[in-house]
Amino acid sequence: MSRINELRARAGLTVAALAKRAGMQRSHLSRIINDDDPNMQLVVFSSLIAALGAENEMQIVARFHNAQAVPLALAVGAESRGAAPGRRLHVVSPDAPTANDGGRQSTAGGPAQPRADRTTQQIEQERARASRAEAEAARAKQRADEAEARAREDYALDEWTSPGELLAEDGAMGVAPLRGGGFVTVGWGRNKGTIRQVLTRWFSAAGDAGPVRVEPTPGSDAIGYAIGEDREGKIIIAGSRKQPAPDMDAWIFAIPGPLGAHVWDVIRDGPGHGPDEAPGLAMGPWGHVSIAGSEFAELQPQAFALRLYP
Repeated sequence: MSRINELRARAGLTVAALAKRAGMQRSHLSRIINDDDPNMQLVVFSSLIAALGAENEMQIVARFHNAQAVPLALAVGAESRGAAPGRRLHVVSPDAPTANDGGRQSTAGGPAQPRADRTTQQIEQERARASRAEAEAARAKQRADEAEARAREDYALDEWTSPGELLAEDGAMGVAPLRGGGFVTVGWGRNKGTIRQVLTRWFSAAGDAGPVRVEPTPGSDAIGYAIGEDREGKIIIAGSRKQPAPDMDAWIFAIPGPLGAHVWDVIRDGPGHGPDEAPGLAMGPWGHVSIAGSEFAELQPQAFALRLYP
């Protein structure tokens, strides 16, 4: 494992990244790395080596303890040892049959001594197992590569910057997905030197900018903080507006889409004089709208939460 960790560090891979390449769970790989005696399966070892691209840097050597015929498996750096480098591990059982029917008689007539050499049949079996393991490792690597490619596609988002085609200045404060695909944003827009107005913009599922809607509030500065879509497809916006200036009230309203009058409006004016805001919005599973914000009572702000009809 120390050698695998060296290769992982050299490749600049985190444990999570290596696990993803090898088609493993991150928790499984972490247990192997942190275990003093990992005793991993051949297919796991093969997947790790393939994911690191270190097939030519790791070699598996199988050998026996001469006295007890106990198989030992050693993973070492690939060097010339009189055989082609390989990365497959097969440990021959001490009970495996040998060329002379499983044993060798002592010249002194004592008990048979275990044989440490392998038969041709055993070698062929090893090669077949190694071939199957190599094919499985190749398939695991292909699956990991395909998953990584899909992840790159999923996270490859297009960028968009407002051209200011409707109002010279604008900003987006909230965003929500749409049930039919795409998403919608809300914020504010204004021309230079004028008041802000709530601005809502729709985007397609491909990320293309679509219709824009502005809520006209003459003489009242207004901004949208949060947005969501209810189960009927209405767009719910939570924000604030000055009505009258300089007292800012929380403003929650529903619109049918890019066009059409407000379906309903809620103005929340705190008991005191100060900015009342509604920057938090969540849509419930039954269509209820939950709002959170703050309002002034005398000269002190206080939090509020309310649920509105669907």
